[in-house]
Amino acid sequence: MKNIKKFLFVLLVITILFISSSVSADTTVNLDIETDTGSIYNQEINVAPCDSEGDGVMKETAYCALFQSGIASDWSGLWVNSIGGITNIAGTEENNYEGIYWMWLANLNIDNTYSDFTCHQDSPYSCSAKQYILNSNDKILFYYNTNPLNISVNNLNPTVGDNITINVKELGLDGWNPVWNNALGGKIIIDSNTYDLDANGAYSLLISNDTPFEIKGQKDGFIDTSLITITPSLPPLPPPPETPHIISSGSSGSKIYQPVPKSSFDIKRAFDFLSSQQKIDGSFGEDIYTDWATIALSSNPEISRPNLDKLAIYFAKNKLNGTLLTDYERHAMALISLGMNPYYANSENYIEKITSSFDGAQFGDATQDNDDIFALIVLQNAGYTQDEKMIIDTINFILSKQKENGSWDENVDMTGAGMEAIFVYKENEKVKTALDKARKFLEEKKINGNWENISSTAWALQGILALDENTKDSAREYFGENQDEDGSVKADSIQNKIWQTSYVLTSLSGKTWNQIMQKFEKPKIEPEIEIAQIPQKETIKAEEKKIVKVIKNDKKKLENLATQIVAAPIKAVIDNLDEEKMPEPVKKESWFRRLIKKIFSIF
Repeated sequence: MKNIKKFLFVLLVITILFISSSVSADTTVNLDIETDTGSIYNQEINVAPCDSEGDGVMKETAYCALFQSGIASDWSGLWVNSIGGITNIAGTEENNYEGIYWMWLANLNIDNTYSDFTCHQDSPYSCSAKQYILNSNDKILFYYNTNPLNISVNNLNPTVGDNITINVKELGLDGWNPVWNNALGGKIIIDSNTYDLDANGAYSLLISNDTPFEIKGQKDGFIDTSLITITPSLPPLPPPPETPHIISSGSSGSKIYQPVPKSSFDIKRAFDFLSSQQKIDGSFGEDIYTDWATIALSSNPEISRPNLDKLAIYFAKNKLNGTLLTDYERHAMALISLGMNPYYANSENYIEKITSSFDGAQFGDATQDNDDIFALIVLQNAGYTQDEKMIIDTINFILSKQKENGSWDENVDMTGAGMEAIFVYKENEKVKTALDKARKFLEEKKINGNWENISSTAWALQGILALDENTKDSAREYFGENQDEDGSVKADSIQNKIWQTSYVLTSLSGKTWNQIMQKFEKPKIEPEIEIAQIPQKETIKAEEKKIVKVIKNDKKKLENLATQIVAAPIKAVIDNLDEEKMPEPVKKESWFRRLIKKIFSIF
């Protein structure tokens, strides 16, 4: 009997301990405390139950995480007054009732589908940090006088050759309701490299190898996004060919063999080939090869940045030795793709060299249309608009040169280029009709997914891409069949290898020439500085002082002009060529800073 009592006692103790340990099991979360001046705390923490609301009920809440981090905080009921010694600033008449308050989020979740002003665990935004019960791996954020960014990727496990899209959003307001807006002016950090987001707060990235890498979003005045790991993989290997077999009929038979697996163009090896051909001075030999290689490398700056930096220095030191209008047009395309201003590159105005050939109706040779097509491609990226007479006349001239079968010059290459030149103006009915005819021509000329040869296929793809259509996958097999062991496109000379490989890489980037090129505005014409003539020898010194004064007063104009010479991605490289640095742009305070002050704490 005594042994039975002892056994029951031990069993009771074990049961109590088991229940106790189950109830009080810690929950691991990430706690992040951020202000406009920096991070106070950001790490994983094991959270034990605590009496959050002072009612004797033990539960694991976001408040417990903050309390157990050791960061001091002060609360009034469900509302937080201060964290880490930083106190709310209430709205008053003096500050237009724009207060600054501590806010909090769980997993960046701002969805609140409830309107009953009570806490719902599936909608953390409806709860105070003292009410929300933690889940394992929750990300808890407390923030003050700043706002978070959010990042998303359409494919975390892409295949080499895929394009992935990275989107960054910033917390904003729609009236009084929080919303995620595009992070305009933000940046994306890929490993240690920084790239600008586009006008939609997005960044497109071509996956060139299977090395995993990390990305995050960033913008002045906002909290950086969390790091996301992208894990690419190689395309699956084609299945091995089956053993061929023979089907016989009567006394005769025919052999049926499994077809050889189709190859695919290896983009990384092609970029490696181009990189290996770059000379010490940064060029790729003659101007024509250097220009087309520049456009190809600019289609994927993530893996070509060292090559592009060398090209920027080369272009800054060397002028084009052109004899044809198309030489200047091609070179302007290369400069704009690289991010160098074609109005000022190496003291040359390449846009003026193009526009000076305009005779009132067309550019250059009136019997040719290729110089007009490429003039239009360049000018639409150099600040010229469709309302200008020069552009209107050029469009009309190009349309007048289109053949009845939809081609330009009965040529696949120029048809693809022509489509890209006029596509921007597709709202014009005549342009729309011309594009439809050109598309039909290319479809009729396509054989087994390609056109005639490597160059024609690459240029045809430029026209197809302009229509926002994708046939590069089928062409990729054709390119793959013509890829050499060194990664280049097979050709009879190293120069033609550079040329053809550049064409293929550009077309497989999924970007048109217009999408690769950056945008530049026409330079503003500054008023000339007038200095009176000096009539007498004895007045030279006095007049010299006036001249110095005029130059000093106009120094700011000269500095502003200097900043137009190169676009931001290349500016730092060109700066290194001079002793004096060009002035950095003044950072503007985020518009969102004022809006966030209107948000009231939900604590």
